[in-house]
Amino acid sequence: MFSVELPAVVQLSQTLLDRISEVTNSARNASVEQENFLQVSCYLERMVPICFELRGARDTSPMIREILEALLREVNSADNIINLCHTKSKLYLVTHVKTLLKQLEKVIHDLGRSLSLIPQSSVQGHEDTKAVIDSLSRDMQKAHFKVKESDDLIHHILTEDSIILQKDLNMQ
Repeated sequence: MFSVELPAVVQLSQTLLDRISEVTNSARNASVEQENFLQVSCYLERMVPICFELRGARDTSPMIREILEALLREVNSADNIINLCHTKSKLYLVTHVKTLLKQLEKVIHDLGRSLSLIPQSSVQGHEDTKAVIDSLSRDMQKAHFKVKESDDLIHHILTEDSIILQKDLNMQ
């Protein structure tokens, strides 16, 4: 019996779909900044039909493979950030929330840029599918995550206390 190897684009599309599912579930269960992480999961869910379209398309060009690889890298980057929110202490998260959200924002922007590179010919010439891709791409590139006021206040207080403690230590 012969083994038929699936084209790299089909394999990458399926891997991307699997990772999106995992990361979406993880984002929905984040214990901090839940609103921002829900937004991330919504962006990722909106990518699913695009991945199905690319998986079923006949375009197996190196360009599509590179776009899928970039999307997969960025989804994995989002997963790494989200995993920090599951594994780090509340104190760490509060003191690093701005940095984590900025990193996540950059990942979403990069996902949007990668989506914008998908040519219409890769979605079998469907203008409506390309319009959906372009809309999602624009939305993702404009994404902005704002720290909750309560977390921002706690972060500010901890930062101020840290500065005061450092000054006290330097004086001794």
